[in-house]
Amino acid sequence: MDREKCCCFTGHRPEKLPWGRNEQSPAFQRAMAAVEAAIIAQIEDGCTWFYTGMARGMDLWAAQIVLKYRDLGAGERLGVRLCAVLPCADQAARWNREDQALHARVLARADEKVVLTQRYAPGCMQARNRYLVEHAGHVIALYDGRSPGGTRQTLELARRAGLAATVIDPAAPALYPSLLGGE
Repeated sequence: MDREKCCCFTGHRPEKLPWGRNEQSPAFQRAMAAVEAAIIAQIEDGCTWFYTGMARGMDLWAAQIVLKYRDLGAGERLGVRLCAVLPCADQAARWNREDQALHARVLARADEKVVLTQRYAPGCMQARNRYLVEHAGHVIALYDGRSPGGTRQTLELARRAGLAATVIDPAAPALYPSLLGGE
């Protein structure tokens, strides 16, 4: 697969975001509009594969947007596809029922599934993040620019790999495209 035609997602879990789990909030709606605009821009730029790490929050929200466009006539014609990259087969085992159900729905509709390990083990989340970056030419992130954790680590991996990135600040959702590679 041509990496330049592939995009991955990274971003905060709901509890790290200003709206928490309230998907009806105006802040959530604005952020998702920005994420959707970034995905559309990638599709218009020739991106055909989108990689999601299937985590709660940004990963699953972005995956649903990709599936929406894939299922539209234009998305199908353009070959838009979703690859679900699971750090472990039991990724959602300890989540609440609602999150497990969303995970299962997205996973069932993904065009391709990659499972890195059968059971959770230390380092499997980082392995998933490396896999995402190694298979993409662009990253779309929902990141506040401050918080430590997997999103920051994934963006650092992307920067070192020279990937282009679109970073959306959840507190002021607008598109901030930047070439992490320093161009």
